[in-house]
Amino acid sequence: YFDDTDNSFVVSSRHQSAIIKVDYATSKIKWILGDHYGWNSTLEQYLLNPVDSLGNSVDTSQSDFWPYAQHAPQRLENGNVLLYDDGNYRGYFDNPNVPQKSYTRAVEYAINEQVRTVRLVWKFDNNKSIFTAATGYVDFMKQTNTRLIAYMFGSVTTPKIIELDVNNNILFDANVNTGMNYYRGLKVDLYEGIL
Repeated sequence: YFDDTDNSFVVSSRHQSAIIKVDYATSKIKWILGDHYGWNSTLEQYLLNPVDSLGNSVDTSQSDFWPYAQHAPQRLENGNVLLYDDGNYRGYFDNPNVPQKSYTRAVEYAINEQVRTVRLVWKFDNNKSIFTAATGYVDFMKQTNTRLIAYMFGSVTTPKIIELDVNNNILFDANVNTGMNYYRGLKVDLYEGIL
């Protein structure tokens, strides 16, 4: 997406499990949101440091902090970044010798560009019960103050579309052509158009 607040664009690099913000005019990297494992010294300087709500460092090897194989980032009105986190190889880089359970979730991060920190402020993982290896979408719908999560990769339980209120209560839950693959799901008002 294009961030008109500072003339930059934010790109999801799914196979690197990174979200990267780049200055539009200069093409210089502003920050990288992603697991700190494996970056070279040239790019390490752009990595955002994980913090909790008090600004304390987070040990990401002991928490599910980073997105993996994510996509569909969007900037919310509060400046936070909302994205769909497929979760492929979740936690692999923290300890590759431990078997990992992949699951998909939607997440929201608050980024402080001045001090180069990132805070996980919201997540919904549906009790870690759904994994989509690819495709899906999350959207914040301002008109209803709800979030729509579309698990669109086909399996015996997906595609599935869920709408949540601000307390993560499920307001709508539907399976669509189970086993088929779709790109994303959007909520459409038949009279108004896309919400």
